[in-house]
Amino acid sequence: YSRLLIKLKEISTSKVETLEEAASLVSRYSWGYDYPVKPINEIQKAEQCVGAYINNQLVGFATLGRSFSPDGRDNQELWLAHAVVIPAFRGQGIFKKLYSKLIKHDDQKNKTSTNMHDKPNHQKILIKSRLEKSSRYFR
Repeated sequence: YSRLLIKLKEISTSKVETLEEAASLVSRYSWGYDYPVKPINEIQKAEQCVGAYINNQLVGFATLGRSFSPDGRDNQELWLAHAVVIPAFRGQGIFKKLYSKLIKHDDQKNKTSTNMHDKPNHQKILIKSRLEKSSRYFR
């Protein structure tokens, strides 16, 4: 897959069919189907959605939004969330590209993001890509 061209595209929250496809990826490859919240319910509230495409196939997805705090206390802050890459396409830098695009969007608006993912592999990717300038992306 290393020769395939990865295209990042912003996805409007009005593109319900595409968001449902992304939510399906989140359920299948990240959260599982028994998670108490349906991914589509959160994804539709995102301020920004980004999809990674290879040959017009959605292979990765991530969001930036304010309503993703698990306990609701920090919903005034922006959260990086719903990041998923289909397993067959992992190891190609897609996750890093998705988060880079969201962080760039965040930095341009002078906002503060918090990474809601406490998964070590997510944090490692951000640190390795030199996006983590301070602890601002981690909680």
